[in-house]
Amino acid sequence: MNYGEAIDWLFSTQMFGIKLGLEGPRRLLKEFLAYPKHGVGVIHAPGARFSYCNAGFVVAGRLVEVLRGASFDAVLRERIIAPLGLHATGTLPEQAILQRAAVGHFVDPSGAAHVVPVWSLQHSNAPAGATPFTTASELLAFARMHIDDGVAAGGARLLSGESARLMRTRQVELHGSAGAMADAWGLGWELKDGIGGTLVGHSGVTIGQMAWLDVVPERRAGMALLTNGGDAPALASRVRDAVLREVAGVGLPPLPAVDDTLPIEAARYLGVYERAGARIEIVASGAGIGARIRAIWFSLAPDPPTLALRPIGGDRFRLSFPNAATDTIVGFAGAAAPAGARFLEMQGRAHPRVE
Repeated sequence: MNYGEAIDWLFSTQMFGIKLGLEGPRRLLKEFLAYPKHGVGVIHAPGARFSYCNAGFVVAGRLVEVLRGASFDAVLRERIIAPLGLHATGTLPEQAILQRAAVGHFVDPSGAAHVVPVWSLQHSNAPAGATPFTTASELLAFARMHIDDGVAAGGARLLSGESARLMRTRQVELHGSAGAMADAWGLGWELKDGIGGTLVGHSGVTIGQMAWLDVVPERRAGMALLTNGGDAPALASRVRDAVLREVAGVGLPPLPAVDDTLPIEAARYLGVYERAGARIEIVASGAGIGARIRAIWFSLAPDPPTLALRPIGGDRFRLSFPNAATDTIVGFAGAAAPAGARFLEMQGRAHPRVE
């Protein structure tokens, strides 16, 4: 299955009762989660560990609709977009067509870039950031409002000062490989311990596009980076580090170094780890281990390639994706147990061991 076929599959399949449009979250909440017979479970007990998940924001978006008596798109425009004075920001295709909207690109194994066949993710995921579009300058206007504790440049208050500060206050400390995404989490914001200070921010990924927003509130500095193809993570690591060092005096921490001399007890890690949308098989590979990944964001091929996992210590490894200049951190939780690791953690998400 190629990228185009994968996207067509996404849009033609009801995953957990979610279809295109706002009716998906309503049905999910009303019919699906209320009945265990449907087989929708949890990855881990609440509070037991951290796993980044869009579903919570989708549920929060539905709560906003119920409490405000309007669609999520209308509430976002009324309470965020309009008070901030944003003119190139929206959530709907009929709004985007009036702007200079960028389209995403995927890179094939040969390195050639191709325009994606679908512009955005499902509208049902709008509260998780699947459909909003903006410009770098308007994204920075949103960041400035947070730096000013909830007050827009024109003087309108969007958030109480207490709420704005709580959003960037450490609520959950992250450990293991989850810490590669952020060191802690506020109420919405990622908190990263940079070199010389703490970065408050968030990143986002959609079909062929990636974005980063970094803010250093105490120095009233921030930067936004929007990309629509190529090896965006490698570009972002270089540009973000250079710009943030210059304007805020804060650098991005480097990835831990690979130590190929570290012994690998393969039996502790071998197995299949799976969550909705991703199945990762850890297999023996030479003297070490490798990962065979089937995921909607990487490959749905029945026979995916084996990607080497190189040790960095503490049950954590570096993984290199094809055509990517920067590595991803993969970690295993509970690997010291007799039965081996219980979770594989990658890109902030926990994958339970199923085999």
